[in-house]
Amino acid sequence: MTARHLVAALLIGCGSAAEPASPTDTVDTTYGDVPPVFVDTNMPDADTSADDVSEPDTATSEDTSADDSSAHDGTSEDVVTTPTLLQCTESAFDAPAGVGFEHFTSNLVVAAGAPGHSAHDVFALPGTTVTLVGKFAYGAISKDLEDEVVDLWVDRCAGFEKLATDKTDTDGRTHFALDTNTLGGPGIYHLRQHVVGDGTFTEHTLRVLPAGTQLVVFDIDGTLTTSDEELFKDVIADFFEPLFGGTYVPTEYPSAVALTQAWAAKGYVLAYVTGRPYWLTGLTRGWLASLGFADAALRLTDSNGEALPTSSGVAAYKTAHLASLQALGYVLVTAYGNAVTDIEAYANVGIPLDRTFIIGDHAGEGATMPLSGGYGEHLSWVAAQQNADQPFTLP
Repeated sequence: MTARHLVAALLIGCGSAAEPASPTDTVDTTYGDVPPVFVDTNMPDADTSADDVSEPDTATSEDTSADDSSAHDGTSEDVVTTPTLLQCTESAFDAPAGVGFEHFTSNLVVAAGAPGHSAHDVFALPGTTVTLVGKFAYGAISKDLEDEVVDLWVDRCAGFEKLATDKTDTDGRTHFALDTNTLGGPGIYHLRQHVVGDGTFTEHTLRVLPAGTQLVVFDIDGTLTTSDEELFKDVIADFFEPLFGGTYVPTEYPSAVALTQAWAAKGYVLAYVTGRPYWLTGLTRGWLASLGFADAALRLTDSNGEALPTSSGVAAYKTAHLASLQALGYVLVTAYGNAVTDIEAYANVGIPLDRTFIIGDHAGEGATMPLSGGYGEHLSWVAAQQNADQPFTLP
């Protein structure tokens, strides 16, 4: 199939975007079931509403001097304390060796090529149940691993421990329902989903954060990297396939790494929300880590259709994901992008235009804040912003 035929096939149909989860809902993440360079027409529609996002306020201290006329006599006021966020230095995961698959046919799946396992980073409120989804497949054709045992491991600062066991379904997916109460409170938890049959695994994180958490959102291609022009030529074949095959290595915008580090240093939680499809999860994590980008929750599309640079493709996917974070009570303080679909998605969820920064050819469109050439000059603006007023205390 030629690249142009592929794009035509991708544009044939569209489906509905999932409604954002409410704070009490079980949160689920799913994946498309189509190989990397083949057709997947699960394209959601952008039909999600979102609450307005206000600019964060700087916390103020009350005057507690002895001559305060408002002080109670002989009694103490109730003191509201915030939980301390658990942040572990990630332990090494000593993956158990494979013990063999339960089905002989699984060996044929593995013969399709290298493992392409993936899992989204997930947010959840304390005291709720979250569903953690993994996708397990092999080779360039993304052949699904079916009906095989996968273990979920978690690091709670004392090394990784096995938490639960599941089996992959007919789409090669796992679904672990996890009660966040079992983890020990708010925190950033490193997870591994480990295939018992051959010892391979995928990594992701669970961020258990209270309502009111303040986030800064970043697109990746064309925003942290210098260009995503290739994406608009032949959506899959000319961009994602070279990236998957290692023949194209993105170049970061000047001071892009420093930009993410500056926001993290102010105490904001970062989210990388990219239009790359899920089968590029491992490569994307590796690229971000190798250049020293600040730690952040990474979200890729669930299907190839969601990666299309259209309102019903990537704009709808980003709108739905960002709205789901707002439904948890999180505040989207500032956002960075480069494409008209970024502008659309950020506007859909009510991120203020004076805190929506667009770099590149579409800078300033839709009354957004324009950037060009990199982030060196913009860093002084970030430095002048107030520190995050988070509903938790950092250790």
